[in-house]
Amino acid sequence: MPLKYFKGTLLLLTLIINFNSLAQQLAFPTASGAGAYATGGRGYGVFKVTNLNNDGPGSLRQAVYDADSNGGGNVVFTVSGAINLTSNLGWGGIQNVSIWGQTAPDGGISVANKLTGFYAGNSQTEPSANIIIRFMRFRVDSSPLINSQYNGIETDVFVMEYANNYIIDHCSFSFGTDEAINHGNGENVTWQHNLIAENSKAMIMGQVAQQQGNFSFNNNLFTRTSHRFVNVESGGRVDLINNYIFDWYSSSAAPRGGFQLNHMNNYFGPNGGDNNIDLDWRGFNYVQESWTPSIHASGNIYENVFEDPNADNIGNSSNNSDGFWRIRTSFGNNGGIIPASWRAATPYTLLGEPFTVRTAAEVKAQLPDNAGAHKRLDENGNVLPGLDVLDNIYITSVKNGVHTDWQLRDSYFGDIVGNSDHYDAYFATVGNVINTHPSGYDTDNDGMPDAWEVSTFGNLNRTGMDDLDGDGYTDFEEFLHGVDGADDTIFVVADAGNDISICVGESTQLTASGGASYQWNTGATTA
Repeated sequence: MPLKYFKGTLLLLTLIINFNSLAQQLAFPTASGAGAYATGGRGYGVFKVTNLNNDGPGSLRQAVYDADSNGGGNVVFTVSGAINLTSNLGWGGIQNVSIWGQTAPDGGISVANKLTGFYAGNSQTEPSANIIIRFMRFRVDSSPLINSQYNGIETDVFVMEYANNYIIDHCSFSFGTDEAINHGNGENVTWQHNLIAENSKAMIMGQVAQQQGNFSFNNNLFTRTSHRFVNVESGGRVDLINNYIFDWYSSSAAPRGGFQLNHMNNYFGPNGGDNNIDLDWRGFNYVQESWTPSIHASGNIYENVFEDPNADNIGNSSNNSDGFWRIRTSFGNNGGIIPASWRAATPYTLLGEPFTVRTAAEVKAQLPDNAGAHKRLDENGNVLPGLDVLDNIYITSVKNGVHTDWQLRDSYFGDIVGNSDHYDAYFATVGNVINTHPSGYDTDNDGMPDAWEVSTFGNLNRTGMDDLDGDGYTDFEEFLHGVDGADDTIFVVADAGNDISICVGESTQLTASGGASYQWNTGATTA
């Protein structure tokens, strides 16, 4: 926590040992897994996104390039809305960069229309590395591709093609006609607390199966997405823990490689439309017979199919006698339950920074309130609700058990996405500025709002790049980490009824229910 400024004498206690300094510094206080120690733009300058343009000065594209050309940097936002990409947004060989979506004004920030990705630079020899991305939304416009996808035209939403040592936290990904997310070559990565909603398929993690490792994919929420939760290609360690898969269509995953996997305490809700679809021939998880992985599977729940997390998670199923983990001899052919030599009786040690592993039932109850870009910060460092209309539709559907009618989709495994009113409503807003920070928000351009900086340090003399309290985080990061409060504040979008127009001097009363207190988007709180 930052030191507060007090008039008078500041007593310095020099004989305090910070035992946390003996461990590796986290990317942010709630980071976990193999990518938890990425430093991103720590100690580098601030680069501001001031418009929603595809490119040019003030664009997201330019801000990341500028940060990289300065050795690293922190990207913040003075504007909210959907960035209007007219071409794919790709960066090559990017190093030491953080993108902080929680800094955007009310409305948040999303990247719309085209694919976003980090790739190798310098003729494909230099990977992108040491990257932190938080509280962002990525949504491709799939409408031009729907009628031509079987001619080889498909798109992912977000790609980390060749990237190491990164963490993606509290982001949202929608409308991919192929995968939502594709991680190619690289290692030491974490995906946590993300919302993957309304895509053809979820994720491929790894590219060369015998060379990849140290993948953490924990506490992510999937909904309205067919399959690949997650298709891992790895020869090393992988954790798939505490994920919630709701309204899925086909098989869980088809991993490849000689990986060592923790597949633990995940919750699979009912399929959309048909609880038994495809399970007989593809299985829940299947591995090609040419590989020899080691799999620890425990604590998982498949609703309406397998609801005892303490039973055998590999070879026991009330609906499928061949079990949850099978060998695939060829596409569509089931080779039976994986052999005993592929099973690990006890869990592997968690990758990177450990975290509290919840039961699958706890994941179902708790994760929807802590997934996606659901928080933002105001000029005083207050944490405010951050869900936009579209993500609120997805989260509410999960919590209320509302399923997609997959039978209405007329392509293989529901590959057509975006055939909905909310899809059209979102893309009608692309490029429209929702809000901007006022001119006096950050007059010294250090990324710290003036109001918070004065309240915390007493003046505007701090640069943001130093670490006043010696906890390993810069002063600028102390502001950013307001979203990581110990209480992990849960925000639920409440309905206070229809909008009412009143004249100056008049008053009215709005009624909402279900909460102990209510926080308006201005930051004001009422009981």
